[in-house]
Parts: sequence; structure tokens; C-alpha cells
Amino acid sequence: MRAAISPKEKLAVTLHYLATGSYFKQVRYTAIMSRQAISEAIMDTCEALIYALRNCIKMPSTAEEWRSVSDEFRVLHNFYNCIGAVDGKHVKIKRPNGSGALYYNYKGTYSIVLTAIANAKNEFVMVDIGCNGRVSDGGILFYTKFWERL
Repeated sequence: MRAAISPKEKLAVTLHYLATGSYFKQVRYTAIMSRQAISEAIMDTCEALIYALRNCIKMPSTAEEWRSVSDEFRVLHNFYNCIGAVDGKHVKIKRPNGSGALYYNYKGTYSIVLTAIANAKNEFVMVDIGCNGRVSDGGILFYTKFWERL
């Protein structure tokens, strides 16, 4: 039997994949792993990261915590009545089979959308990944936990 892929190698492959947006076929040449091993390594590593970092991103849950966020924006940035800075990023993907125009965005590519909201200290309070690229920014925000709590 050959040696197992180490957690360090899995993390390196995952970070390379997420940072570059390359296909598994392209990552394979730098990682010297099969596409199947890369796929499994990325899924395992992402699940481990989500589990390990689950308490690092905390969305306010009480009225007092929301007021505190608003006060920080006012004090630090002289920006009143703000409870979060929102931005989104279209991440290009290969069109999934059978998806039609579901992931086709206004930029003329297929994508999923990463949406993040930060507080006044530039700390994430919410991150949402996976909405299809066809949905508008307002539509994406509408379907998040942030909007539900707002």
C-alpha cells in the first residue's frame, strides 16, 4: 500500500483550488494526485474547516448585539445606522449538466455567488456560498440567514 495523503497536503491542495479557481485537472499537475483524490481531499478539508471554524463567525442574535454593531460603525467610521457591510463575488464554474441557464450570470459566464457581511472591525458576521449566479444581489441577500434575522 502507498502512504496516505497527509492533512498538510490536503490543506495545500484545497487552498490552491480555492485560491485559483482551477479545475481538478489543472490542480492535479501541481499536486501529483488523481482528480478523485483531489476531489475527496477538498471535500474532507472543507468539512473539517467548517467544523473547526464554526464558532469564529458569529452573527449578532439579540437587539443589544445589533445595536453594538451599529454603534461601532458610528464610532469607528462615522457611518450611522449601519449593521453590516455587504459584498458578493461571482465565482466562475463549469456549467453543471442539465442546469440550463440557472447558473448563467450577467457577466456572460456561469457562476455561484459568495456573499459576505462584515462588521465595523472588518470581521465576518455571515458568509453564504452557493447561490446560483443568475440571482440578483438583492435576491441573494433575501435568502440568507442575515435577512431572516434582520
